[in-house]
Amino acid sequence: NSVEKWAAIKDKNSVHTFGVRGSLEPMDVLYLFGETAWQTGTYVGNRVQQNQRDRSAFALDVGGEWKWLAEKLAWKPKFGAEYILYSGNNPENTTQAAGTYNGWDMMYRGKFDSAIREYIGRFYNSFEYQPRQDVLDACADASYTNQSQVVFSASATPVEAVTLKANYNLFWNMEPYLTDHFASAAGGPVQGEQENKTGGFIGQELDLSATWDYTEDVSFNVLGAFFVPGEVYQNADKTAADLVGSVKVNF
Repeated sequence: NSVEKWAAIKDKNSVHTFGVRGSLEPMDVLYLFGETAWQTGTYVGNRVQQNQRDRSAFALDVGGEWKWLAEKLAWKPKFGAEYILYSGNNPENTTQAAGTYNGWDMMYRGKFDSAIREYIGRFYNSFEYQPRQDVLDACADASYTNQSQVVFSASATPVEAVTLKANYNLFWNMEPYLTDHFASAAGGPVQGEQENKTGGFIGQELDLSATWDYTEDVSFNVLGAFFVPGEVYQNADKTAADLVGSVKVNF
């Protein structure tokens, strides 16, 4: 993907991702999996970047599911745990600087482990700290880079055709990040409060869902999600909530 720079110069922005995944069942009641990926290529953030930079980033996803009680109880409870990591770029190594860019590129993400947090800034403008491509490659609360995540999950089937699921998610920043606020001015945006922090707790989220398989082809689902902001957000004393009802029909 060519990025047109000032003076009619074009630089190439490319991402090549290499990954490997494996899974095993060391016993009938335990399922384990692991996946890692590395990104290489070149990085150009925008037209003011002085030099084309090399890209080197990585991601990790490991977890497991314990099914011992599912063999013992009629409602088949299962419990799982998962750890996910996306490398980040240090804010001192900004878009215009030289050197290797270490931020993970979200590419085409296939799965989501939370209903609110992992969509922040991904498809719509919902950042607390706006990313500025000429200074910051990613902001403090970007959900697709510079993040580690722990997921605890549980599921059960209390009655036939009804499945209950719960996810509890915890999120942290990996690399230092900048909290950068701006205030409007007559001549355009001006820099407001800025602070360089060396890590932080982004927040926690609880997702609850119930699915009713009415027939083999029709199912109903209700999802309730609650995200509680952490120390990354300033003066954040409100919980984000999401309630979704859906119907799925297979033809």
